[in-house]
Amino acid sequence: SGGGRQWERRARQEKKAAARQVQLEDSNVTGKMKYLAAYMLLSLGGNESPSTEDVKGLLSGAGVEVNEDELKFMFEKLEGKSLKELMAEGKDRLVSIGAGGSGGAGGAGGAGGAG
Repeated sequence: SGGGRQWERRARQEKKAAARQVQLEDSNVTGKMKYLAAYMLLSLGGNESPSTEDVKGLLSGAGVEVNEDELKFMFEKLEGKSLKELMAEGKDRLVSIGAGGSGGAGGAGGAGGAG
């Protein structure tokens, strides 16, 4: 019947829209992680307190586009925290999520025989 087909078409459209939303959210999170990664690289490299200009310079030098608003937002969230504190907070959050999932698969056997 026509009603059944319309329902199926609408369900497919909603599924596609939901998939696009998930892709947008994933890319948004991944995009923002680049600022934190750059900040951490600079910190681990000896810069105890990287500035927005330091992070921007590192990313720009690598050919990565920088969104000023996102960078500013990250620095507002990091204000007054050391790299050690940030790492501890991140570790605590991961522990609260739980391990979930199983261990990795074993490695493949070696080729050839003894002798």
